[in-house]
Amino acid sequence: METVTEQNMASKPEPAPPTPRPGTSTPGSIPLPPKIESKDLGLKVLVQPKETDEVDVDFVAVHGLAVYPVDAWVHRETKVNWLSDETMLPAALPKARIMAFNYQSYWFGDDAVQQSVDAVSGQLLTALDDKRRECRHRPIIFIGHCFGGLVIQRAYECATSRKDLYPGISDSITGIAFLGTPHRGVVSSSSMQTQGQIYQAIARAEMPIHDNVLHTMAQDNDLLVRTVHEFTSRIGMQGDSKPALYCFFEQKACKVGLIAGMPDMPKEFVVGQSSATFDTWPKEGLALDHFGMNKFEHAEDGSYDQVRRQLAKMAENSNRIMDGRGLGKTARRGRLLDGVRGRGNVSSRSFFVS
Repeated sequence: METVTEQNMASKPEPAPPTPRPGTSTPGSIPLPPKIESKDLGLKVLVQPKETDEVDVDFVAVHGLAVYPVDAWVHRETKVNWLSDETMLPAALPKARIMAFNYQSYWFGDDAVQQSVDAVSGQLLTALDDKRRECRHRPIIFIGHCFGGLVIQRAYECATSRKDLYPGISDSITGIAFLGTPHRGVVSSSSMQTQGQIYQAIARAEMPIHDNVLHTMAQDNDLLVRTVHEFTSRIGMQGDSKPALYCFFEQKACKVGLIAGMPDMPKEFVVGQSSATFDTWPKEGLALDHFGMNKFEHAEDGSYDQVRRQLAKMAENSNRIMDGRGLGKTARRGRLLDGVRGRGNVSSRSFFVS
């Protein structure tokens, strides 16, 4: 769940709530997010290495809820997008194609949509399949913030069970980094829940609301429980060749009241450590709030360095995992040599020409 709020930097003043959209009325004092243009939606390639043959891995980032996708990964003050800035992730992983999946995620206001984890994961898989027609077995590493992490989990399960529709995708996923994903839901006492202050303020303003995604992220929601259970069960079946998983959790509370123009509301944790992590998965805290933990100031940002380190490790281990599945470069090269040997007296030259 992501929206406009402060970056929680102690040495800097809190940013003001966003300026209302030009020419649009704002019921009460609730700020409206920017209008999402159709051109900004879909799977966008942010970084493409010049030599396609040199690409070793695809990174795919999936944002959370109530997000203006253009700014989803952009630091509020420095305006740096760590996924595409040449001094950040592209510099750390020069052989990576880096993409961001953008979808309609507003749940209130005139641009609110009736959205679901199934619908978004289906859109993601269809777009990814189209982008990977020439590289079916290139390793994939996902980065998911909040609801985006649940979308990734559902996409993994769907791609695994429907390999006929999404060939090569589940077999190529070698790593997933979760940033504040509510694996166990958002607590019922949160002001973000449907009985909370923020929701009630928006309802009183008589703004359009599509709250099914909020229900999905509630503790003990049937869909949430099933999504996470099916994902973790499927991962457990992969043995030594399972994807590497890593959970990051927020260590600062945030002013969620800014969503509804209520800056005096107490700060709170949106997704606590117990919900954002699993006992059996490696985890790490980031000294950021929920809405700032997917945006980094610059290449020297310590929180960025924590995330970069784990993503680089996933990329480094990707070929080993693919080899374990019989799909890595080493395995493919071995099958090629076996084919040559199996032809007996047929020359290697005629094998490569045919």
